[in-house]
Amino acid sequence: MKRNMMISSILALLMIVGLCKVAFGGGGFEGSGCEPENLPPPNSGPYLYGIFTVARDKSECTLFTHPDECGHYNVHAVLFRETKLHLFSFTSSMGVGDLCDSGIYNKWIKNEFASYPCMLEVGEAFGFGSTKYTPVITKVSIIKKDSCGTLDEMIYGLVTIRLVPHK
Repeated sequence: MKRNMMISSILALLMIVGLCKVAFGGGGFEGSGCEPENLPPPNSGPYLYGIFTVARDKSECTLFTHPDECGHYNVHAVLFRETKLHLFSFTSSMGVGDLCDSGIYNKWIKNEFASYPCMLEVGEAFGFGSTKYTPVITKVSIIKKDSCGTLDEMIYGLVTIRLVPHK
């Protein structure tokens, strides 16, 4: 029981530290070294696999009175490699389009989230230093869509990240 509580506490602390780095670091890509155009091609390195959910953040918007404020989405991801598992969470402003339109969103989500693994230092969470590896999303697949076209829309999918070694 104590071991499970300690592991949960450590995971929560890691997630809080990661989110604080994004929040206090300006919350964006500029100057972080994680800009999408600076990410290396994912042609070598170990893989991380995971599942994710994306849901609209409805806390401060309604489509009827403030539709321009409904473009914030909460993203939760569970990444794993061998026996290690880590949780990550962030908020992204993705616009007010239909999240369920996978023809557009599969590729768009991959591009929209391109810098987050780097900014959240997912490689370090798995013991791969950020000075030696850059995490790059290689594949995003949407598995399930729900409540499409409403404020409750949500998607569930799979993600593959490659930890590309620096030259």
